Formats: sequence, structure tokens, C-alpha cells
Amino acid sequence: MSEFATYSSIDQDLSTHSRENPNIISYSNDINSYIKSRNNTYSLPLEIKNHKPYITEYDDKYHKKKVHFNNNKIEFIHNNIDSINVGILTFLALIVRLWKISNPKQVVFDEVHFGGFANKYIKGKFFMDVHPPLAKIMFAMVGYIFGYRGNFSFESIGLDYTDDVPYVAMRIYSGLCGIAVIPIAYYTIKGLNFSRYAAFLGALLVLFENSLATQSRLILLDSQLILFASFTLLSWVNFYANKERPWSFDWWYWLIGTGVGLGLTFSVKWIGLFIIATIGLATIKDLWDILGDIDISMFSVIKHFLARALCLIVIPLSIYAFFFQIHLLILTKKGTDYAFLSPEFQATFKDSNTQPTYYDVAYNSRVYIRHVNTNGGYLHSHNHLYPTGSKQQQITLYSYSDENSEWLILPQRDKEKNKLGQILKDGDSIRLQHVPTGRRLHSHDHRPPMTDEEYQNEVSGYGGPSVSDPRDVWIIEIVKGRDKESSQYIKTFDTVFRLRHKNSGCYLYSHPVKLPDWGFNQQEVTCGTDVLKANTLWAIEKNMNDSFDEQTNKMVKPRRLSFFEKLIELNMVMFKINNELTSSHPYESRPLDWPILKRGISFWGSSKSTSIYLIGNPFVWYLGSISIGIFVIYYILFLLVKQAKAGLSKKVRKSLIKLAYPGGLLFTAWATHYLPFFLMGRQLFLHHYLPALYFSILISVIFIDTILLNRFRQPTTKIIIVAILSIIAIFNYKKYSPLTYGTPMSYNHCLSMKMKDTWDFDCYKYK
Repeated sequence: MSEFATYSSIDQDLSTHSRENPNIISYSNDINSYIKSRNNTYSLPLEIKNHKPYITEYDDKYHKKKVHFNNNKIEFIHNNIDSINVGILTFLALIVRLWKISNPKQVVFDEVHFGGFANKYIKGKFFMDVHPPLAKIMFAMVGYIFGYRGNFSFESIGLDYTDDVPYVAMRIYSGLCGIAVIPIAYYTIKGLNFSRYAAFLGALLVLFENSLATQSRLILLDSQLILFASFTLLSWVNFYANKERPWSFDWWYWLIGTGVGLGLTFSVKWIGLFIIATIGLATIKDLWDILGDIDISMFSVIKHFLARALCLIVIPLSIYAFFFQIHLLILTKKGTDYAFLSPEFQATFKDSNTQPTYYDVAYNSRVYIRHVNTNGGYLHSHNHLYPTGSKQQQITLYSYSDENSEWLILPQRDKEKNKLGQILKDGDSIRLQHVPTGRRLHSHDHRPPMTDEEYQNEVSGYGGPSVSDPRDVWIIEIVKGRDKESSQYIKTFDTVFRLRHKNSGCYLYSHPVKLPDWGFNQQEVTCGTDVLKANTLWAIEKNMNDSFDEQTNKMVKPRRLSFFEKLIELNMVMFKINNELTSSHPYESRPLDWPILKRGISFWGSSKSTSIYLIGNPFVWYLGSISIGIFVIYYILFLLVKQAKAGLSKKVRKSLIKLAYPGGLLFTAWATHYLPFFLMGRQLFLHHYLPALYFSILISVIFIDTILLNRFRQPTTKIIIVAILSIIAIFNYKKYSPLTYGTPMSYNHCLSMKMKDTWDFDCYKYK
């Protein structure tokens, strides 16, 4: 409907009538609020009839008509249409997300990991994971509230849950997070100034997307991730809507909300960095616009910058640190993964048995040598031989400091007995003798078993107390120390050093490559010349010497780390573990496969003709992917419109401009949640695309609203279009629901779902 004039004419008319009838004055503010809430589209003079104001609307297609204005009624309807829509959608979401959520009564996919982590939280035993702690803490809390005490193993997919495991409650929590995304999607589209029809359709498409439903019905992290990411975007949209009212309550409320959302998202998964990138780019644009406004003083620009720095940097980092503090306050015992940590960190656990050790490292010291840069652990050997190369005794890294990690430091020559007891310094030549077997640390011109490169030599255990070989000699090179003394002499804990092979010039080296079963899956140790320096760094952790005396020789324990030192170390270890996830998986996929939905993931299967397979709703998925392509075309047109005003109709130009900010924001969100995966070499799965999928759905809806729904004036026509699209989405959801819920289906039904040969769910089990 086309209406003309401004609400100022209404004010003028109202003022005139109010002099004649004072009762009209009370309507003024409410009417203006209503007019402004309708984007100032109501216009021509307000008239008085029966002491009631009414607005004249002009419809250039049909005829002039008068709409009586009853403020209370209109405001009630206006406010409650959204509430009614959201209520309907939320009710449907409760059904879709929670129906048969107890099925299967078995461990599904990564419930193996996150259920197991809940056990460790409940028992207070430390563990390492690549994800921050928030979502895992929440699952553990739900389990504990419902009486779980961490006694179920979660060791394998398909393991039957016992009655003491509140897996249903834990899944319901995940489902509730998925449900909360639906109203957020609705209000995000509304907040971007699109119609209620678009908002309803967008929320409904998110609701009936099979992969989002599957992921939010299990003890997995993604439903919390998407909830907090979507909340962050909603908060930013509402903050931006208040940009003309800086420093108001709503302005601060939504800016702080954005920061809280960033912190929560980042505290679930590091993928939360992507929503930080989205908001960061939006903030840069926002500040650039403020800087370019000549009506805003530089002092105000600085205030705007500081407000955003506080809310979008300080608050998220504080939230992130807070949940790690909770994480460490709960996990006070060593657990099985303590070997990933430095001795200083290990010493902070309640059950740590760290004993004082000699500070000075000397000839004749028996030491444990820890690799600094990887999580492999300690220089290690055992009475087993390499099956290839020299076939001498294996040298490895082992995560735990057992007796096979003990080495005796000897001078370069046996006759240098006068050196016994002398403190080691930079440049000293030493031999290392494996205490349990008597073999010496040795290197020679043989290729290592796993790294067959010319610049890498094998390291082995060779010879013994009665055998001297020049290829057993290593030269100490101190890299850094905690102070001046530990930078010149080898000190326990405080000195980081390299060992250079005297005969060949290569450096003792290890990297995250595991030996096969014959090497007990321990980490490979080599001697390399052209290798990463960080992987040649070592430190002494435990130091014993029979010629020392506790009364005269300094004894030390690992120094106590501050919380922030532990936070930094934990995150560095998480980063290393994440980068080492390079092994293959039968259901892994690459980013190029995701927009075309090339394949899914088998989550669970049984012998009773049921399975859970993560696959998207094809209609919703491809609608989102196509919309991304449409946006690229749109943006090219938008740039042309900015450069040349001719060539496009006024209506098309207006539509392009209207889409500019919301389309750009959503496209940025999609791109930042998708494109970075191309840079990752680690294992990737379809579920990594789900946050980007959410944003692509919102993009599809704003295009439908602008290109299709706005072409029609009649609400009935718009409702029909929304209904048709909704029915198609629901039909596809229903079709693929057996794979979402793990319910029985026929063989023919299974075959009918296979749109691609690469969709590798097994239909033969349904025969």
C-alpha cells in the first residue's frame, strides 16, 4: 500500500483540533509513537470523528479509505502478533526438538566424548580437550542435578545407557538450546526491518532443518554454539537499531548483550572466534561511519571507541577467563591427561606427588628430559628394537615419567671422571645412558622409521657401559633460562636447551608423529638438520645425583603458576592438540562439499533397521546456498547503483539499498563461519558448517521478502506464499525424519531419500 505525507502534519492537525477539544491532547504522544513504529508511512492529516482520531490512508491502486485509530487496540494487536507467532513456533519447536529424545537409549556419536567429560567434571579429574569448557560444564551440571555421579563409561558408540545415567535430561538441555534459537531467528529478521511474514518463514525454516534438529537432540556442543552465536547477532542488530540514540539504556543494553554473547560463544568452541570476526567487521564499519560524521566531535568518537572496546573486548575475554576459572576449580585432581601439562601446572593438583629435586644439573645426574614444544612427553626408551633401519633399540617420547624415561648424564669420555659432579653449562659435550637398559643415546646415517627424509637421521639406543662410540656424543646449547644463572648453566625446570649431535650436527628432535603398534604408538624421535627449532627444545624435569647432599645442594619444586599463566598454557596445549587432529575419519568432509551437501555423517546405527545420520533438509539447505550466490550478484548491482543512478527503476534501486546493510551483515556472518575452514588441515565434518547454515537461511528469507513478498500488496497472497514454502520445508523434514530421530522406515523410503550416491547411509539394513 502506498501512503504519502509525514507524521508532522498529524502533529499540526492534532494541535489544531486539541484547541477545540482538549480531550484529544492525550492521544498525541501515543499516536506519534505508533506512526513512527510504522516507519512514518502513515501520513495525511488526522481527523476527528466522534471525539476519536482517525488516519486517512491513500491507496493508489484501489481507493481512499479511512482507518479508525483505537490506540489501545492497535498497540495490543501490534505487540501480540509477534508474541503469537513466536508462541506458535516455540510450541512446534518443543515437539520437533524433543519428540522421542530418549531414543536411542544408547551412546550416539560424540556423546562418547562429552558424556565422558561430564564424568571427569563430576569426579574432579583433569582432562584435555580442544574446546573451551562452558558447554561441557553445563552438561555435567545437568547430569549432577539429576543424580548422576559419573560412573558410566561412555566408552563407545552403541553402548546401552544404564538407569543411573540421566542422558534424557542432558539431551533435553541441548534440545532447549536448539528451541531457543527459533524465537531468536524470528526477532533477528524483524530487527533487520523485514516483515513478519519473512520472520515467521525464517524461524520455521530453521525449525524444520534436519541437521540442526539432529545436532540439538544429543549431548553435543553445537546447539549451545548456535544459540549463543545467534543471540550475539540479534544483540548487535538491536544495538545497531539504536545507533541514533547513543548512550541510551537500550543502546547500552544491546551493546553489553553483544559482548556477553561473544564471550559465551567463544567459551563453547573456538569457532566462536568467527562470530567475533563478524561483529568486529561490523564494528569497524560502524566506527568508520561515526568518524566520517562531521557533526560528531573527536571526543565523542573516542567515547564510542572506548564503549565498544569495553563491551566487545573486555567483557568477552572476562567471560572466557571466568569459565576457565570454574573449569580449574572443579578439576582439582590429576586425571589421565595431566602429562600434557608442564611440571609447574601439574604441581597445582591436589593429588600431585611432586617431590623436591636438585636444582643444579651435573655430570652423573640421573634426569628426566621433557620435550618442550609437543605434548609427547619425556625422552624414553625400552627393550624393543626398530623393525627397520639399524634395528637398534627404540628411542621415543612417552607421555608419562616412568622408569624407562630415566637417563644418566656422562662426560664425553670415560676417563673424564674428574668431571663427575660438575654442573653442566652451555657448550658441554655429554653422553646420555638409558638407566634401565644401559644403552646410549645414539644417532647415525639411517632414515627414521616414519620420517624418510634426507635431513632426518634415526636416533637409537646403542652400545653400553663397556662400548664407546663417537656417535653417542651430544653438545648442550642453552636457548633460554629464567634468569642469568639458568641461562649459563643447566638448571632443573628453568633452562631450555638443545642437544646437537657432535658427529653429524643434527639436533635431537621430536614431532607429533606416532609410531605404529610395534612402537606402542609413542611419538617418534629423530635427529634433524633442517627442522623446526621449537621441536628441538628440551628441559630437565626431575634430577637425582648420588654425589649431592640435600643440606648443601639446592632443592627445588616447580614454581606455583598464577591463574593467567595456567589459562595461557591450557590454551596453548589446546591449540597444539587441535592442529594435530590430522588423522582421517570415514565420515570426514571438506569445506567445498558443505554448501552442496555432498555427504552427511553416520551418528549411530542398530541391527533393528534404525539409524541416525546427520543430513540437512535439502530444500532449506539448497535455498540457503543459492541465496549466497544471489547475494554476490546483488552486491555487484548495489555497487553499480552507487556509481550510476541510471539504468534501474526507482523501486529496484530502493530494494537494493534496503538490502545493503542486513544482507552485508548476514553474508559476512556466513563467510566468516565458512571460509576459514579452507585454511584448516585438521579433521572436518559437516557439522562444522551448521553455524554458517543458520546465517544462509536468514539470507534466503530476506531475499524472499524483498524480491517475492514485497511484489504483492494483499496479506492473503503473502500468507499463501509463506505457507507454500513452509509446506515444502515440512514435507522434506518429514521425509528425512527417520534419520533424524532414529525411527524405523522401509527400504523403498530409504532409497527415495538418496538424492546423491555420496549420501552413504545404508539402505540395505531396511530390507
